[in-house]
Amino acid sequence: MVKILEFGKIKTGEMVNKYIITNANGSYVEIIDYGCKICKIVVPNKNKELVNVCLGYDTLDEYVDDGCFLGTAVGRYANRIANGKFTINGVEYKVDLNEDGVNNLHGGYKNFSNCVWKLDEKGDDFVKFTKKFVDMEGGFPGNITAYITYQWSDSNELLISYEATTDKDTVINMTNHSYFNLSGDYTKEILDHEVIIYTDKYTPVNEKCIPLDGVESVIGTPFDFTTRHKIGERIDCDNEQLRIGKGYDHNYAFDNLDDKLMAEVFCEESGISLKCYSCEPGIQLYTGNNLVMLNKDEDKFKLRTGLCLETQKYPDSPNNDKFPSALVKAFEKYSSYTKYEFGVE
Repeated sequence: MVKILEFGKIKTGEMVNKYIITNANGSYVEIIDYGCKICKIVVPNKNKELVNVCLGYDTLDEYVDDGCFLGTAVGRYANRIANGKFTINGVEYKVDLNEDGVNNLHGGYKNFSNCVWKLDEKGDDFVKFTKKFVDMEGGFPGNITAYITYQWSDSNELLISYEATTDKDTVINMTNHSYFNLSGDYTKEILDHEVIIYTDKYTPVNEKCIPLDGVESVIGTPFDFTTRHKIGERIDCDNEQLRIGKGYDHNYAFDNLDDKLMAEVFCEESGISLKCYSCEPGIQLYTGNNLVMLNKDEDKFKLRTGLCLETQKYPDSPNNDKFPSALVKAFEKYSSYTKYEFGVE
């Protein structure tokens, strides 16, 4: 069942709505059409109590002022593009330098997260949104029409489907930036959450958080989650990569583009588990190392109280021929998905 409520107006006067998708078991997801942001994911814990496992705000103003992409859809290009430039067909494009004046981060200043999307379609268990972005907006080539669908199943699976069309060769990389805290208590750190990532490779980064030339093995490093480890077990190790990211903020590399289980998270306190699936070649593990930046006056969220699993093309793929391509040809269709599956162990 989908319920639609008014959530408020932004400064342009546009109304923002909240969409609540409830399944047959009473678990539900809340989404707003401002940035297609996920506000809540409410599922049962081991005691059969419904708890919210996704960090979110109570008011629209907080979402408008948010600087850490809380729960949002991300694009046109998720993650970073070095020096805010890339070349397609011999033409150099310069995009916004919205991260410390050195990188393009999550699409720049005019991105998927800070605009109102239009409801395109809805059913008993899904809502589908659309938004058009014009050629050279933020420096990106191509008029694109993007679609994002949220589908919530009776088995507590949230399927996020991404689609886009373009009239010019361009780069597209869409994902979701929800912060998860499976304890159901966002005042608690996620350091006791246990993680498995089903690959033994990642992309180390330089001081600007841009991947170095290629992929490296995680074996023998604090980045090895090929078997289950607690986040806090090694996050403060004396390691250059952890220092750069202020914790985990790195892309894990997969060899194929097939549908696959990429990562699992488990919280012993609540008994809640999370499995993440996608067809993408990479997933960014981010442990909320900058959440202290959020809502400074009220200090609502603290450092490392949420973690992200962002399925994606590799960071800076438009500038690295060794990485899976993010190029979308004119009049071809971009498609991808992220699936978050919640359960109890």
